[in-house]
Amino acid sequence: MFRSDFPPQKEVQKKACIITSVLSFSFSVLRVPVTVLRMEGTSAHLLKSGNQVFQTLSFVIGEEHVDKHTEKFINWKVQRQHDMIKLIQTHSKIQLSHVLHAIHGKVLCYKPHLPIIVFVNTIKYLGASYFLYIYRTYGTKSFTNLNFSTMGSWLFSIGILLAFLSFSLSTTSGAIVETSFQVKNLTTSRLCQNHVIVAVNGSLPGPTLRVKEGMECSKCEVNGWMGLNTFNLTGQVGTLWWHAHTQWLRATVYGALIIRPRDGQKYPFVKPFREKTILLGEWWNGNVIDVENSALATGVAPNNSDAYTINGWPGDFYPSCPSNKTYTLEVKPRKTYLLRIINAALNGHLFFTIANHTMTVVGADAAYTNPYPTDVVILGPGQTTDVLLTTNQSPGLYYMAARPYASAIGVTINNSTTTAILAYKKARQTTPVLPILPALNDTPTAFRLESNMTALVTSPFWVPVPLTVDESMFVTIGLGLSVCGNNQTCGGIFGQRMAASMNNHSFVLPTRISMLEAFFRNATTGVYTTDFPNQPPLVFDYTNTINSFNQTLMMTPKRTSVKQFKFNATVQLVFQNTALIGIENHPMHLHGMNFYVLAQGFGNYDPQNDPQKFNLVNPQERNTLGVPTGGWAVIRFRANNPGVWFIHCHLDVHLPWGLATAFEVENGGTPQSTLPPPPSDFPRK
Repeated sequence: MFRSDFPPQKEVQKKACIITSVLSFSFSVLRVPVTVLRMEGTSAHLLKSGNQVFQTLSFVIGEEHVDKHTEKFINWKVQRQHDMIKLIQTHSKIQLSHVLHAIHGKVLCYKPHLPIIVFVNTIKYLGASYFLYIYRTYGTKSFTNLNFSTMGSWLFSIGILLAFLSFSLSTTSGAIVETSFQVKNLTTSRLCQNHVIVAVNGSLPGPTLRVKEGMECSKCEVNGWMGLNTFNLTGQVGTLWWHAHTQWLRATVYGALIIRPRDGQKYPFVKPFREKTILLGEWWNGNVIDVENSALATGVAPNNSDAYTINGWPGDFYPSCPSNKTYTLEVKPRKTYLLRIINAALNGHLFFTIANHTMTVVGADAAYTNPYPTDVVILGPGQTTDVLLTTNQSPGLYYMAARPYASAIGVTINNSTTTAILAYKKARQTTPVLPILPALNDTPTAFRLESNMTALVTSPFWVPVPLTVDESMFVTIGLGLSVCGNNQTCGGIFGQRMAASMNNHSFVLPTRISMLEAFFRNATTGVYTTDFPNQPPLVFDYTNTINSFNQTLMMTPKRTSVKQFKFNATVQLVFQNTALIGIENHPMHLHGMNFYVLAQGFGNYDPQNDPQKFNLVNPQERNTLGVPTGGWAVIRFRANNPGVWFIHCHLDVHLPWGLATAFEVENGGTPQSTLPPPPSDFPRK
């Protein structure tokens, strides 16, 4: 780690060389990611970062040296402000690896004062202009006065601090993070077969975006204008994810979006020792676009996937292909880890558990929840769950496992199990312990896990449930059939096409321009209509399976219809599942706004008695909700985001069938409540 072949120079050179070596070692141990930092307009944060370094250095070089010249330093800081701005403009993009490479090398120990110069420049790159003052005021004697016997611990502390600052500088509140996605074909191997997939930055899953609440992400895509854009991440802390929304591309085009507390705020639970992301996915031995198109051509259900995955790998229980790349999470005993679990599977609700371990749910869909201990969690496609895991078992190997919740009766699914390994350090066993998973059709467990969650009302982001409702909707959701078409042969039930609908409107996307662009340009005629109904066209015994194959109820027309809301209107929506063709759990996802889950139940919703079950105190806040199989759910939200927002079932098999609509939220009359224009590079036909 340290160089011992010092040339015959002053003691200060030896100490400075140790400083630079420890800094380099600390960065390496912490595995600080090589990140491009966008620093334009962040001089205030650079000085703030410098304050933190300055405070730590006061312990190292002596507090009396710092306090003695405080007034002199303030004058110096003002003089150097212009230099800082000039530095930022010159180095608007700084790559941390350049700094590390500058530190690391034998040349540091051969030229007088060069280690200090490089060290000072490194601090400058990280925004610690204060250290320049220390060096210029005291020169090399600052290092000569160091207590060499306690040097090691303080040096390592500085290394850790600078590593932290290098991260926080790229993710600080109010800063801008610039992210580049390269979407390309990638040849990869799963289940002992090579396939060409579409992937981001050459990886499956794609890159993780790590930000802090309150900052901006530049050149990112969010639920709004597509393409290069900038969006704010405010009012949410937790786990979200990004993914493609074109056909089935999200099978391989997806990744995590991690939002941590802004500077000065903490998690409302015990500080985790480490944070890890668990991405659950789905894999086809084939081109997923071909799989979807082949099914749509004849109006039938698509082929099931061949495997589920954890962080991109199927695991050890696919007999056709022995695994040699099962994802392994190495942990230390007696530590608390924050696991960020994301279900990125296309068509599967998934149970997730860890052998012999209990988890505590603390967040869902980037909203804090009251702590909820459980040995298993369930996630519908699109949902995220944050759990605390305490490694309190004997050192060994334990399987993490996920397998589907089969809510639909009589439907063939991929019922396999994907695994990863939780590996304690110094574990001696070679075979991991197997967990106990719920049965595939364990609806009571699924319902308990989804309905028992409540919001943490002491969260700084909690907003009480609005009690006055402006718009009330009752929306049936379920499967159906659409007309096959002239001179076509269809393989769906009764020779028709498989379809799905909301209030018997089977949604179809416009083809000329996007709905959001049409809304912005006030050119919706011929693109979509605003006549989506508040009630279904026909009242019947929705969840009675005697109606499952009633052809008068099954046929559904294709529409591009949306529901229109005034800005800031409070909307209450009852999702009513139907038994048409079959009953199953539908994960309903709303773009652009979170909603409160007031109540859930089985059977037909009772407007007289079920409102008594509403939780108006601390209901869970989500963006995706699994409507119980053969049941109902009530959500409430405030339409405070202008634009056109998709609401749809997150089972991708149901999306092209039409289980969707959109909410048009009018502009609010102020710049802040008005849809901004599309970015300059937005494509036009």
